[in-house]
Amino acid sequence: MSEISGTSRLVQLSGFSHAQGHSYAARLPKEIPDGDSNEAPFSSTLDLLEDGKGLGPAHTAHDAIGKNGRGSYSHWHDTLYFSTSDNSDPRINGRTYQVYVPPAGQGPKQRAMEVLNALPAPLTPQQAYAAVEQCLAILYPAAKIGEDYKSFWRDEPFVAAYRRLCGENYRALERKYVVHALVRSLDWATGDLVECGTYNGSTAYFMALANKEAGKTRPLHLFDSFEGLSPPLPIDGPYWQAGGLASPEELARENLSGFGNVHIRKGWIPSRFAEVADRQCSFVHIDVDLYQPTRDSVQFFYPRLQPGGMLVCDDFGFTTCPGARAAMQEYCADKPERIIELPTGQGLVIKR
Repeated sequence: MSEISGTSRLVQLSGFSHAQGHSYAARLPKEIPDGDSNEAPFSSTLDLLEDGKGLGPAHTAHDAIGKNGRGSYSHWHDTLYFSTSDNSDPRINGRTYQVYVPPAGQGPKQRAMEVLNALPAPLTPQQAYAAVEQCLAILYPAAKIGEDYKSFWRDEPFVAAYRRLCGENYRALERKYVVHALVRSLDWATGDLVECGTYNGSTAYFMALANKEAGKTRPLHLFDSFEGLSPPLPIDGPYWQAGGLASPEELARENLSGFGNVHIRKGWIPSRFAEVADRQCSFVHIDVDLYQPTRDSVQFFYPRLQPGGMLVCDDFGFTTCPGARAAMQEYCADKPERIIELPTGQGLVIKR
């Protein structure tokens, strides 16, 4: 194996040993920084080349390299575990194997570009996903991409409706899918549906859709000022400003025009809550971002949840909404239920 010297960025590999199945191992010279570890599973920036062509995906689980091969590899600590493009034995197939070592001090943008430049053409969905995963780890290490192959991505009617309501920004897709699925699961419940903080009616749309798909005509009550956020308190932090997230009532009405039994009650929370004081609820969605309206909403509607009913705080798990989290925690502190923090950022409470 050649050493890194001068401006050379390519290191010739040799001395392979068989690891398992299609996987082979090569110890890397000490001049190459250690790669992935349990604590930092995407820290390696090496690219593996077979006769000058990039292999991948990188950061593949070791068992998967041995089982599936096809060029997958992992730079783990000081060792490279890899498979050849056709699962042949690199000790006898006559090909050369090199790793590309990014120059010292290379910034994250350049490192991410190297990942993209090393991709083969054409590339498979698996290679594309692995590249996105690696680039995200380089550019924004705190963020974590989830698993590939989620079936709901292929729920074409749902995704089409989301795109119509929300455009091409998919950041809220999983949260809206969760709300839709939870309301669908409450097909046995008779209580009303409630949303505090309606914005353009997009989440309410999926609540109404789930209600319809379950064969229910339960009333859907929507509360929003349609004038944006109320003035934040110190507990809400610096992220939000009064008047932010304003959206016209007419847009919400238009988006929900295909559903019946929808009641939009315009006004600052909690000014119009008294109008439903005699109602029992099966599902409550709170999406108001700030401490006071979150506290007012959960304080009013939690006692009106029927047993088995659900309350979801859309903002519970976001660091931009410390007030909403505090309001939920304070109110639920002496309640028998526990707040379930979902990886989507939502907080879920199921009434006993």
